[in-house]
Amino acid sequence: MTGLPATGQTSSASGKRLPGKGGLVHPLLLVLALSVCLSGSPASAGDPPGVGLTAEERAWLAHNPDKLTLYFSTDFPPIEFASTSGEFTGMGADLIALVEKQLGIRFIKRPAQTWNQLLAALASGECAVAPTIVRTAERERYALFTAPYATVPVVLITTRAIHDTISLNALPGRRLGAVSGFVTEHYLRDLAQGRFEVVPVANVAEGLRKLSFGELDAFAENLAVAAYSIEQDGLPNLRVAGNTDYVFALSIGVNRSYPLLYSSIQKALAAVPPAELEQVRRRWISLRTDSLSPETRRLLWLIGCFTIMLLLGLAGISYVLKRRLNQQVDSLKTAQQKILEQAELLQLAIDTTQAAVWDLQPSRGILHLGAAGHCFPDSANTADHFVALDTWQVMIHPEDMPHLRDAYRDYLRSGGKGLFEIEFRLRSASGDWRWVLSKGKAVAWDEQGQPSRLIGLDIDIEELKKAQEAMRRSEARFRSLFAMAPVPLASASRDGRILMVNDRFTQILGYTLADLPTLEQWWLLAYPDPQYRHEVRQHWQTVAQQALHGEFGMISGEFRVTCKDGIERIMLIGAASIGEVLHVSFFDITEHKRAEEVLDRERTNLRAIVHASPVAVLVFDSGGRVVDANRAVERLFALTSGQWRGGTWGDLLRCPNRLVHPQGCGHAPDCVNCVFSRAIRETITGSTPARDREAEAVLDVPGSAKRLWLRFSIEPFELNGQPHVVMALDDLSARRQAEEALRASEAKLRSLFAAMQDVILVLDANGRYLEIAPTDPSLLCRPPEGLLGKTLAEVFPPEKAAEFLAAIRTVLDNGKRVFLDYTVPVVDGRDLWFAAIVAPLAADRVVLIARDITDRKRAEEERGKLQEQLMQSQKLEAVGILAGGVAHDFNNMLGAIIGYTELTLGTMEQTDPLRRNLQRILDAAERSAALTRQLLAFARKQTVAPVILDLNESVAGMLKMLRRLIGENITLAWLPGPLPCTVRIDPTQLDQLLANLCVNARDAIGENIGTITIKTATVSLDETFCRAQASAAPGEYVLLAVSDDGCGMDKATMDHIFEPFFTTKELGQGTGLGLATVYGIVTQNEGFITAASEPGTGTTFTVHLPYQDDRAEETAQAGPVDIPISRGETILLVEDDPTLLDMSTMMLHHLGYTVLPAATPSEALRLAQDPSARIDLFLTDVVMPEMNGRELAERLQTVRPAMRHLFMSGYTSNVIAHRGILDEGLNFIQKPFSLQELATKIRTVLDEPQP
Repeated sequence: MTGLPATGQTSSASGKRLPGKGGLVHPLLLVLALSVCLSGSPASAGDPPGVGLTAEERAWLAHNPDKLTLYFSTDFPPIEFASTSGEFTGMGADLIALVEKQLGIRFIKRPAQTWNQLLAALASGECAVAPTIVRTAERERYALFTAPYATVPVVLITTRAIHDTISLNALPGRRLGAVSGFVTEHYLRDLAQGRFEVVPVANVAEGLRKLSFGELDAFAENLAVAAYSIEQDGLPNLRVAGNTDYVFALSIGVNRSYPLLYSSIQKALAAVPPAELEQVRRRWISLRTDSLSPETRRLLWLIGCFTIMLLLGLAGISYVLKRRLNQQVDSLKTAQQKILEQAELLQLAIDTTQAAVWDLQPSRGILHLGAAGHCFPDSANTADHFVALDTWQVMIHPEDMPHLRDAYRDYLRSGGKGLFEIEFRLRSASGDWRWVLSKGKAVAWDEQGQPSRLIGLDIDIEELKKAQEAMRRSEARFRSLFAMAPVPLASASRDGRILMVNDRFTQILGYTLADLPTLEQWWLLAYPDPQYRHEVRQHWQTVAQQALHGEFGMISGEFRVTCKDGIERIMLIGAASIGEVLHVSFFDITEHKRAEEVLDRERTNLRAIVHASPVAVLVFDSGGRVVDANRAVERLFALTSGQWRGGTWGDLLRCPNRLVHPQGCGHAPDCVNCVFSRAIRETITGSTPARDREAEAVLDVPGSAKRLWLRFSIEPFELNGQPHVVMALDDLSARRQAEEALRASEAKLRSLFAAMQDVILVLDANGRYLEIAPTDPSLLCRPPEGLLGKTLAEVFPPEKAAEFLAAIRTVLDNGKRVFLDYTVPVVDGRDLWFAAIVAPLAADRVVLIARDITDRKRAEEERGKLQEQLMQSQKLEAVGILAGGVAHDFNNMLGAIIGYTELTLGTMEQTDPLRRNLQRILDAAERSAALTRQLLAFARKQTVAPVILDLNESVAGMLKMLRRLIGENITLAWLPGPLPCTVRIDPTQLDQLLANLCVNARDAIGENIGTITIKTATVSLDETFCRAQASAAPGEYVLLAVSDDGCGMDKATMDHIFEPFFTTKELGQGTGLGLATVYGIVTQNEGFITAASEPGTGTTFTVHLPYQDDRAEETAQAGPVDIPISRGETILLVEDDPTLLDMSTMMLHHLGYTVLPAATPSEALRLAQDPSARIDLFLTDVVMPEMNGRELAERLQTVRPAMRHLFMSGYTSNVIAHRGILDEGLNFIQKPFSLQELATKIRTVLDEPQP
């Protein structure tokens, strides 16, 4: 359908090609064709009795009225469009009205603004029915299509300025318009291929307007739509000027989701009377022809002229045909005569060839045989006779019968076209089988076109078959020999075609028969050099002609042939002719030629090597005369070129006796005392070579005799069938002298090596011990003779050997020294450290010099350990400083909380409900204060008052408390030392230390049954022990060890155990300050602590505190006392924190004291200088702005010398204490403090006697 847009190419199902030469149809014929197309599909006559819906179809229509949705295009007249009132109008509307009438339903009609919207709705199922649509392969995926109810061709429209009928082929370079997205556009673009330009337009109306105003040369569109639009838009200058070869069939489309609706519409459409369908079609898609245009009148006039000319032509043709018929009759008579003559000749030929003529009538099953030759069953009977086909088939060889039957049937099925020809075996009169060639042809046919008569000949080809078989065998033998030949073979015809090549030809030369169809191709590929190709070609053309004429077979010579892989081979090529075929053989002599060339080069090279050799080489014949020598002989014997030729050994050298006996044995050629002459004779006579012998000789030179030490070898050989010897002489005189010097040098080196303390080794590239310098054997840690010849892999572990070999490879590759350290295990289990230098010594060997650095390594390890301990100590010190600063501020806040809470509690009744909450606040603050004290203990900033006490007594006094602390499942073992273990420490710190260690041990044991052991002892530590502990110094110590058999710790945990807040316990079960507090307490008291542990074996913490000689002091146990109050005293209170100042003032007032509060040191000085003020006690913070508490106390002491003082602080920062130990004579109270603690401490200071 031209006017409908398409999503892809139009399938063959949606359009048909119109007949017409080149697609050109005269307008009148186009009108006639249109009227035929508009007639639609044929239908049965008469109205149908009913639609014939099934019960299922009727039920679906009755129950689904809401699904009868129909979408129509609003802008596609006259096929379908919207009227001015918006109603569904056009041919599709009328057709749908007929369907609704037949089915008794009403469709829900909805307009689609674009065709793509309609297609999308149909595809999704939103639209159930599309009234006018063209079937395409793309649309068949989602829609079912009824039988077409109208067909409309696509035509070409032009202006009336174009009078001729046109086609698409008549529009080269022209602008052809089509509606964008319609099937027409896709159809035209497929055909354009650059011949014409396809111009897309928005709609039909726009395309016709552009054509009318000359913006297009032609416009292609559905004939019905085009005609309607031309008439409606009033465009009289447009006309239908031609047609295309495409026709579109209009159908009703139904979404595939509604198959019952589709079948119902199909039946309804079939039930519409044809007259009504025709009326609908004619109403909307017909051309107005009420008046004839001038072009139409001209067309009709031309048709009339053509008709008259056609009649005149037919009359002339009748006359010519009649004349020709008479001529044909005369020709037939002549032909009949010639046929008779040919029949006689044919009969003569049959008789000559002894062939049998047969006449077969297939429908009757009868075979008529002519006169039989000797090859047929009854050769004696030469008369014609009829034979039944069944009888005739018995005489055919059983193996050939199926093939003959199939060929006969195939010929009959083909309608007897062409010649029937087959070979088969036929039994002869003698009973043997003979080969027959049967040829025949159909000469008559029945009404069904099947052959009714066949005539042919049977020719005896038995001898021909035998000859062919013999030829085949001969050819097979030749081909086998040809294929299996060990040399390349090829055959060529006289006209230059290469007929075949054997496998060996392809294997060696690489070319196949497909590569070499002709000799011309062979010349181009085998001889790529044009000049050489010309020479070879001329030579071969000559000899090939001679071979083809049978003059001789030839081996033409050596040729350089280029193989397919580009390799050039030297080949002996020969040829011989057999008939018209030239057979060529190839023999590859490339390797032979190369061997000859190599041998020549080796001879030349050998002579050059011999002449270049520093070793003198002489050749003697069987008579002992020199026949050849190299240049070294001339240098050795001071001869000029050729002076040695023909001489004897005695002419060159004398034996040493010559020096003692001037007329000695050296003069005689057969002197038996001369080792050289004797060796020459023995080698020649006994063919026994003399190899690597050494002897002394004397060289006679003019005016003197020179003593030489020579090494010689003599080898026998034959030259031209005669025995000869070759002698090689090497002058060892200089080497002998060098060896003597080397031996003296080696003696010196051995003396030097004996004094060295280094290991010196010579190793090859594989790490094999080649030489070991004679240094101190004990440095090798094993006997030297046990190492020579072994490799590093045999002496060292694989990893160490690989390290050595890598160093050796680096040295040999780069030529630079490599330094490395390594260990060697010794018998006593120790490892000795060595520092080695590996340096290149030769191309394939190195020298290794190693020195024992065990002592240095151990010192470095000890320094490393001490450095690590120092770093750990510094890290903990830094953390301690931070913790102390935090504790100071925290204690101030806790002091305010505790003070205000206690003051508030003191004013409340015991029954007050808020009292319980305040008590909990007080408990939490006191616990926080304890936590702060732990931080200060770790930071060693806790202000303490140490005393001398015996650990044995103090620990024994704590055992009851410790047993309650660890639980009943754990046994506490107490192992006191035999001697007093006196140390100087604050008793509260000892309690903290021991409690934390025991709690830590308890947690390590957990719920299991275990044992905690506490042990004391006195020990003396020397410098060796203290080098491993950075904080230890030699001296006397008291040891306190706490051990458990719990879970133990790994090394990673041990590295962090003394760090604050580090814990392995679950969240909420530990603060991580226990061991940090222990570490701080021990360090504050100038001791050190160590830990030893393994997973699963338990842990031991060992504390070392300095031993004290003084006797232990008695420590009074304080019992519960009442809160002491003021006796009328006045206190100067100095505190820089406003909250603490107010809280402390309130506490002192609560105790009855008169308070002079001061927020700064300067204010305190001002109050103290007031002579009218009475001040009994000075209570001050330690860390304050302007000046610290100690400085303030010293300045106040000058103003009021008798005034007592009391310091208070959460963090003293060494102002009144050193390393947390309170300075002598100072009074101090630790923040945060309770009301009772403050009252008690003030009363104690006030009651102390004045010094």
